[in-house]
Amino acid sequence: MRCYQIKPRDWFCGVGFALKSVLVIIGLALGQALGQAQPVKVGEVSDEFEITNRETGEPLKLSDYDGHVVVLDFFAWWCGPCRTSSPDVEKNVAQFFHDRDGNEHGVPVTVIGINIEESNPDRTDQFVKDSGMNLVADDLSEVAYKLYNERSAIPLFVILNGVAGNSDYDQWEVIYKKTGYEGAAKFRSIINKVKSGFPAPEIVKPLEDLSVELGGTAIFEVEAKDETELAYQWQFEGRDLIGATGPKLMLFNIQAQSQGTYSVVITNEHNMKTTDSAKLIGSNVAPSIIDQTEKLTVESGKDAELSLETIGAKPMTYQWFFNDEAVDGAKASTLFLEDVTMEMSGNYHVEITNEYGSVTSEVTRLTVVNTLQEALDNGDYAFDSGPEDTWVLDNQIHTDGEDSARSPAIEDNESTWVEMEVEGPGTVFFSWRTTNDDGQEFDCFLDDKAVVRFKKGYSWEQPRWLTGSVRLDEGEHVIRWEYSKQRTFGRNLYAWLDNVRFLTEEEIKQEALMALGLEEDVPFEFGGDGSWMVDRNEALDEEGGLTISEITQGGEGWIEATLSGPGYLDFHHKTLGFASWARPLQLHLDGELQEGSESVFNTEELGWNRIVLEIPEGKHKVRWAVSNEFGNIEGIMLDWVEYTTVESSEPEIELQPKSQETTAPGWALFEVEAWGFPFPTYQWYLNDEPIDGATGRVLTMGSLWADDEGVIKVVVSNELGEVESDEVDLTVLETLDEDLADAIDFEDGKVISKNFDDEIQPWKRHTSKSTDGEDSARAYSTSRDWFSEQVFAVRIEGPGYITFKWRLETGRMPDELEEFVLACTLDEEFFSSEENNMLAMHTDAKSSSQAKWIDNWAAIPEGMHTVYFTFMKDSEQMGRAYVDQLVFEPAKEGKPESVTVSASKTKISLGEKFEVGVAKAVGFPIPTFQWKLDGKLIQDATNRVYRVERAWDVDAGKYTVVATNKHGTMESEPLAIEVEDAGAKLADGLDVEGMLFATGGARKWTRSVVNGAEDSDAIRVTATSEFQESWVMTQVEGPGVVEFQWKIRSPDELEDVLIFTIDGEEIGLLEGKSDWDWERFVVPEGRHTLEWTFIRTSWDSGSHMGYLDALEFYVPEDSAPEFTEQPVGVDLEGLGSAEFDVQLDGWPFPDLQWYHNGKPLEGETGGTLFFESVWPEDVGEIWVVAKNKHGEVKSEVVELSLNIEIDDDLADALDADELTFLGTPEFEWAIQNEETSDGEDALLMTGLPDWGGDLQYAELKTRVDGPGEMTFQAKIDGGNQIFRAFLGVGSVWDLSFVTVRDTSVDWKEYKIDIPEGRHTVTFLFLQGPKNDNGDSSLWLDAVNFTPSEKPNPETNLVLSELADGKLILKFEAVPGRTYQLQRSENLTEWELDRELKPEQAEATVEVPVAPGALGQFYRLKSD
Repeated sequence: MRCYQIKPRDWFCGVGFALKSVLVIIGLALGQALGQAQPVKVGEVSDEFEITNRETGEPLKLSDYDGHVVVLDFFAWWCGPCRTSSPDVEKNVAQFFHDRDGNEHGVPVTVIGINIEESNPDRTDQFVKDSGMNLVADDLSEVAYKLYNERSAIPLFVILNGVAGNSDYDQWEVIYKKTGYEGAAKFRSIINKVKSGFPAPEIVKPLEDLSVELGGTAIFEVEAKDETELAYQWQFEGRDLIGATGPKLMLFNIQAQSQGTYSVVITNEHNMKTTDSAKLIGSNVAPSIIDQTEKLTVESGKDAELSLETIGAKPMTYQWFFNDEAVDGAKASTLFLEDVTMEMSGNYHVEITNEYGSVTSEVTRLTVVNTLQEALDNGDYAFDSGPEDTWVLDNQIHTDGEDSARSPAIEDNESTWVEMEVEGPGTVFFSWRTTNDDGQEFDCFLDDKAVVRFKKGYSWEQPRWLTGSVRLDEGEHVIRWEYSKQRTFGRNLYAWLDNVRFLTEEEIKQEALMALGLEEDVPFEFGGDGSWMVDRNEALDEEGGLTISEITQGGEGWIEATLSGPGYLDFHHKTLGFASWARPLQLHLDGELQEGSESVFNTEELGWNRIVLEIPEGKHKVRWAVSNEFGNIEGIMLDWVEYTTVESSEPEIELQPKSQETTAPGWALFEVEAWGFPFPTYQWYLNDEPIDGATGRVLTMGSLWADDEGVIKVVVSNELGEVESDEVDLTVLETLDEDLADAIDFEDGKVISKNFDDEIQPWKRHTSKSTDGEDSARAYSTSRDWFSEQVFAVRIEGPGYITFKWRLETGRMPDELEEFVLACTLDEEFFSSEENNMLAMHTDAKSSSQAKWIDNWAAIPEGMHTVYFTFMKDSEQMGRAYVDQLVFEPAKEGKPESVTVSASKTKISLGEKFEVGVAKAVGFPIPTFQWKLDGKLIQDATNRVYRVERAWDVDAGKYTVVATNKHGTMESEPLAIEVEDAGAKLADGLDVEGMLFATGGARKWTRSVVNGAEDSDAIRVTATSEFQESWVMTQVEGPGVVEFQWKIRSPDELEDVLIFTIDGEEIGLLEGKSDWDWERFVVPEGRHTLEWTFIRTSWDSGSHMGYLDALEFYVPEDSAPEFTEQPVGVDLEGLGSAEFDVQLDGWPFPDLQWYHNGKPLEGETGGTLFFESVWPEDVGEIWVVAKNKHGEVKSEVVELSLNIEIDDDLADALDADELTFLGTPEFEWAIQNEETSDGEDALLMTGLPDWGGDLQYAELKTRVDGPGEMTFQAKIDGGNQIFRAFLGVGSVWDLSFVTVRDTSVDWKEYKIDIPEGRHTVTFLFLQGPKNDNGDSSLWLDAVNFTPSEKPNPETNLVLSELADGKLILKFEAVPGRTYQLQRSENLTEWELDRELKPEQAEATVEVPVAPGALGQFYRLKSD
């Protein structure tokens, strides 16, 4: 396969395309007829060419590789065959000969990849990286390509002999040329034929410089040796001397003009040449200049060297002149100028003198340029770069359509920089870019402190330009952009910088108003995080738009305008960079978030949204706020902001609705824009009938069919009048699939197959598989279609019921990452449907021999509806879905009848997922459902389908469903479900009898012989890849005690985990490589699921296994409490945590209560008492009392002590006299007044140890009683550090509460909400790698805690609504407090329904309506 070029940049790929071949032949013949230069053929000698080294930007010539065999690989990024051939040539030709120091004859081999495509340089860089090319050149003008190209096709390979004196080939003879790749073996065979050349003559006695008086004789003599006869040719200043053909040259009567350079060319019989030269100088001659620099261009800030070559009697003296003024101290033959500036441009000459005379040189013109000023679009500031090679001008990659500054090539562990000096206050804005490869960093420094780091994208993304900014305080500052490499793998890695600007705050504000289109007198303010700037690259007009960048994670930046209403604010905005999962732009009016209050318009401007906001009467503040909650927002752009005031008037329509055409079952959107005051209201009409609920500015209609067509209009009104819009048409095109309707046996209905991708087959009629022996509808997705979605839709008028059959097939059992879904949804397609729109879903794909037809039933509400059938596959294996016998039965008023239930299978394996569903239920209104098992109500089982995630023996039995509507109830016939046990071997391995076990996940647990295990066997599971999870489970009836042993085999001491849960709640945890560990836990009353899960979290190679053994569940004999392990006292030196543990026997298992200094600790009733932070008021005596019905026992009394000195000055510096602060003793918080938020004093933490992998950080803690709100001010200076403020126990790496990483932040207020109860607030600061950038610093100030009123604990439970067979209950709650919801049927016997722990003050809970119950009563309790 080859890629052909018919005209410049017009390429196609194919295999032998006849017409294009004809065109190539015609073009070739025409070229010959016109006498154009023809390509070099095999056996001919190639001309020299010069192209550009892609990495360095320097010229690359063929002659640079004299003595090599040279392989030319012409490629382009879009060439499919090149993606195979280029990597193979690099690996099996270039690297092959490199590892062997050349070919079989020792001749070096060089492969040059030559890119001929100018467009999309980023794609070319990716191609080069993927191919592993070492040496790449750009031939964008096709200088080299035209030398060899005959077929206008690539890949094109040329092999040339660069060895001179070779007996088989001339130097630079083409020895191979081919379009298309014939393989590395072919290339090696050709290359190994090239022999090394014959050696050149060897000079034994070289020439020496001579000094001779005028009129004297000079004799030059050379001695050389060779195996052949030698020929000599003498030259003077490069010109042959006639007759001078011997090893000796004699010159008589030397004159001044005889001075100069004499050389001799020695040639052997193989035409190999050697040259030697020397100078002849007159010993009594005035100075003469034989060579000098005529002009020199030097980059500002670099060094310049002006030199010349002279002859004449020694000694000589020199004096250099600049613009005819003598240069002090410039008295050498070379003038060295250090760190040249623009002012040093001009004319230089030198006067040379000896005892026989003097001479004045010609003028040398020195031009000092600042390429960086041009590249960075800023002539107002001087830029310097270093440390050695300067940054170069790049006119291919840039942001402004002209050029940018690109870093020079550097190696790993090297860096290069650009810097400027600037006087603040103000902001420096810039654009920067690098590739997304790992091992490189691009940072911006302010006065040697890293303040901004370039945020690379993912490695598979295209590199992109980002905007950056640095705010400057008053005074002189140095801004430095530094690019560095560390352990890079990619090639051709650079950094780019462009469009550097400095603006004062007033200049930014004026630019912003102009760019937005607001009047200059509009009150306008900036605030918060980040820097706002005008960007003209992505704006809607030449004036540019307003963008914000450099918002720290968790931060927010804003602009605010004060407007006088009433009026309409109209603006456009878009999100920059890649898509974000958080909404970055929020619009506020007088501090209130306008979510849903603004009008969002479609716009013809791609990627932009248009917003119109109504501004009421009076002065109002409009704020555009941009947040960066997850650290991935690059900013937003605002443009075309227009504010128009309005007078009292009836509505006027500014934008009429437009006719819409869609294809069934499609959707349509109509919008209207109307202005007036009071602000208008809306009512939409279809065929002059009002549309229910259509009272907004926008009308959206979905699932449209041809019978939904009609005339649309809207009436816009206010108290002063109304106006009717133009009438527009809604047109729905319908292409019914009658074959598909017939295939699913759907009579008198509409069926349409939707096709999203022409390469994926739609649903089609299929005759080989059906339920009725005739046909069915089939969706087929091949193994090539790794993701597919196939949909057909049916039009139905309810109320009524549908029944249908379907089946789902695949080639093999899907793994945990593959997904096969067959879904039936109402009025919304599968991917956009809500749970209540799901009519049926099938996800259990099986092989063709195992798959079965499944019966389905679903209710269709009143009105016209669209039922969607969707087959979705996310897998690289094939999949097939079938639907058959779709029947719709209209509903008749009356109680439920013909109620039946079904299941896909009735024999279920232990631990397997299963479901039972309503197969049919006739009656109207559509009934609600309640499931029963063996005649007993199943809690919360009120949906059409009842699902069990992991079946157990207690789930076996007879299932019925009770259908209820206002006319009565009906209970179905029972459906028997059997649950089969397959876990006997697991029980044997665990040494337990009478218990059932199930296993699943990525791999199953199995019984195995294990050394060191009890009875020499256990159960185990092996994880073969990262993040695999495998579980084993059982169920028990509590109360009781479970004991077991477990261990982990892992190459990692810390990774891989075993987790033990009871009813999904983690109870035990084992981490990293371990020996057998014994555990014991109490299981409460009732039926509970015990589960052990092994998760491989390590990337290390080796064995990763989880083991479980010696399991025992039992009910101990009744006994009084007895401590088997007493608590141990804790003595803390400084800030820290404390933990007290006890172990005890006794049954029923004793209730525990911990005491502190004689008082019970509320809620501390477990086997462990933990103080996350010990404070002075926590010291004292600790004990625990254990009690059951057989007795009570008190533990030993132990001491909790704390040796720490309270420093009240810390609270004073933080303006929080009512709080107490404790700092870590290792690092001291300094009180200073140089940097504060309030002009008084603040705390400073700096000078922490450099990051070395060990976690050493400073902490400051305080304690408060919630609920309430804590605010504080913080400032961070540095490039690599982590600052956190959080509640309770936290990690350095967490992101909750307040977290700021690796960025400098000026003084900013932060807030933490404190829930009810006593809490410790921790301020944590960690120093990251300093990288020679000095210490990072944190300042804290103005800490304030404001308590909030606690809600009344006497909470009323209110019935909010009854919907879909559920009661919605509401109550006012204390956030964080635990409540018990209890239920009863007779107001005397109460049982716990569930525990609730609301996070908000207004709490809701849903409870099912129990059909047949005499009554349902609920109450709420709390401590």
